[in-house]
Amino acid sequence: IFDKDVREKLNLTDQQVTDLRKLLADLNRALRIAQARLILIGYDIEDLIKAEGDLAAIRAKLEEESRIRADARFADISASRNINNVLSESQLAAWRAIQAEARAKAGSGDR
Repeated sequence: IFDKDVREKLNLTDQQVTDLRKLLADLNRALRIAQARLILIGYDIEDLIKAEGDLAAIRAKLEEESRIRADARFADISASRNINNVLSESQLAAWRAIQAEARAKAGSGDR
């Protein structure tokens, strides 16, 4: 979305670019934290399994892992909606067309 051509096609204002950068930076930070937490929990789960740890403790770690994944997915969905709210209706339509075109190219192997 910050590619010069895309910015021009969407006719983004400087304020929109600032808002979008903040939304994406916040999402990136949240996802990186989630990934780090998932790695650590993965180690905890493996340690519990190897030590034949308490099944309740293993279940708790697995549930925590699931919550982190769900929170990360929700953060992504929330960020997408917030990005959509920054764009006008015409910008949003143009953005969706750009995304559809990119998906079509990726799906056909034109990378």
